[in-house]
Order: sequence, then structure tokens, then C-alpha cells
Amino acid sequence: MTARPPRFVFFVVFCITIGGLLFGYDTGVISGALVVIKDEWDLSSTQQEFIVGGTTLGAIAGGLFSGFFADRWGRRIITFLSSLVFILGALIMTFAKGYSVLIGGRVVVGLAVGAASMVVPIYIGELAPKEFRGRLVTLNVLAITGGQLIAYLVSWALTDVHDGWRWMFAVSAFPPAVQLCCLPWLPESPRVLVQHGKDDRARAILRRIYGTKVPESTVEDELESIHRSMRTENATSYRDLLRTINIKPLIVACVLQLMQQFSGFNTAMYYSATILKMAGFSSSKSATQFSIAIAATNMLMTIVAISIIDRFGRRKLLLVSFIGMIVGLVLLGIAFIFIVGLVKITKDTCQEYAKC
Repeated sequence: MTARPPRFVFFVVFCITIGGLLFGYDTGVISGALVVIKDEWDLSSTQQEFIVGGTTLGAIAGGLFSGFFADRWGRRIITFLSSLVFILGALIMTFAKGYSVLIGGRVVVGLAVGAASMVVPIYIGELAPKEFRGRLVTLNVLAITGGQLIAYLVSWALTDVHDGWRWMFAVSAFPPAVQLCCLPWLPESPRVLVQHGKDDRARAILRRIYGTKVPESTVEDELESIHRSMRTENATSYRDLLRTINIKPLIVACVLQLMQQFSGFNTAMYYSATILKMAGFSSSKSATQFSIAIAATNMLMTIVAISIIDRFGRRKLLLVSFIGMIVGLVLLGIAFIFIVGLVKITKDTCQEYAKC
């Protein structure tokens, strides 16, 4: 076992995790941009919801289809396409002259966000040496939270600038441009190459991944492991997931993901500046500035989790985070009661949704 991965692996991980950075930036930048756009265009609450939700809608489609095409075309092609879509979405939002165009740009960006969230961790896992795979894959989560923090900082810096919200979106075009420049040196996944019968190319890439200090037998063992894994996959079907031995872990994994979304944390990130203005912050600048603390805390705890997860285990860390989430959500709910009181939901918004 080597003490650290070769430099080539760090370069590869850096290039790929730009997708995670963009995922974080494009989901975080709307917080600061929305408080400015709302005042400039006099948007209703429903219209704001559609602007925010556009990315989520696009991400659903992007996530669904990117996995299918990543197996057929390769991870590298999907990374290339997602970079182009990120740039296209950024340009649409930057030059949007109206509400509908802005939503369209958000949906386009969402397609790339969904593709990145699907492909990036898989791509890293397949290009990382086995002994470093877990730690390198977690860098994608760090890139996402780092992207959110950068988005909040950029939003704070540009809030009072003329057309500042346009510049907030424009900034998101630069990281995918960097990723496109890196792509000529980014290899295809060995797994995809094996899947297409290109064992020699897969072996050459595995040799670069593991470095010259690792014996050839390690590379051959990894290649055989890929073949073995693919034989197992080809011998099974989706119906096998519903068998007794698989159904429990499948339900647990799906429910965990579902509950993470139902916790509303993403909503708190999307609307953090708006919520802080409701809480009494006098200006968009001050609300956006304080929002930085939320993103910074999120990134800090990601670093803490990465550093202690192997020591304490996934289950303990998950249970502790559950407690923290429950306490935080209860406090947030109490804060809303003090800010706006108990509100009866009586307004019929169907007509307003139809207009959007």
C-alpha cells in the first residue's frame, strides 16, 4: 500500500470535483440573487418558488438520464456535456430579460446539476486507488459545500453592484470552462473501458492510477475485480433488489435520502437571505452577509465529518447528526412563530401557479 496516491490521481479528482463545486454554487447562489431579483422585478412568492424550484426540476431529469447515458457513452462524455450545459445555463440566467427566461436558465442549470450529482462520485470512485477510494469520494461533498460557501461570498460582494445578480450567475460559467480545459487530460473510467472490451486501455489507466511503485499484480487484481463485478451485475436484475436479503438495506438507503430532503435543509439554504430579511435585517447586503455563516458552518462540519467518520463509524455519526437536525429544525420553527406568528393557510394559489 502506498502512503499517498500519485499526483495524477489528485489532478483527476480536482478536475472531476469541479462538477461538485458547481452543484454547490448553483444551488447556493440563488439565496443572495433572489432577494435582489424579487425587489427589482416585484416578484410574488409563487414566482420566487418557481425560480428556485427550476433547478430542482432540471436536476431530477438530469440525474435520471445521466446514469443511463454514462454507462453507454462513458463518464468523460457526460462530464463534458454537463460542463457545456452549466455554461449555457449560466449565460441564459445572466442575460435573462424576463421571469420566464430566468426559470428556463435555472432548469438548464438543473440538468447539469443532476448529471454532476450522479456522475461525479461514480467517476471519482472508479478512478481512485482502492485504498484511497472512500476518502477521495468524500471530497465531492466537500466541493459541494465549498461551492455553496463561494456562492454566498460572491453574492455578498455583488449585492449592491448594478446588475449584481447577473454577475452572480455569470461567475458560475468560469469553473466549467476550467473543467473543459482539463478534459483532454482526463481519462475514461477503467470500468467503462472494460465494459466496451478495451482491456488494454483500462490496464494502462490503472497503471497510472496506482503509480509505478505498486507491483503489476495489483493492477491485474484490480482489472480482474472489475471483470468479476461486471459478471455479477450481468447475472442479476432489478427484480433481485426486491428479494428479502436486499429489501431492507434498499429501504433504509432510500428512506435516508428521502428524509434528508424532507428535512428542508436545502430550502433553508435557498431562502436563507430571504428568511434573514424577514427576521429583521434591514438590507439585502446585511442578510446575505450573515448567510455566509450558514454556508461556512455547513462546510466546516463537512470537514469534521470527513476527518472522524472512519474513527467513529457511519452509524454513530448519522445518529448524532439526526439529533442536531431535529434541534435545529425545532428552533427554526419557533423562530418563525416569533417572526410571523401562526399563519393560517387559506390563500388559494392554484390560479397563480397556473399563470406561472
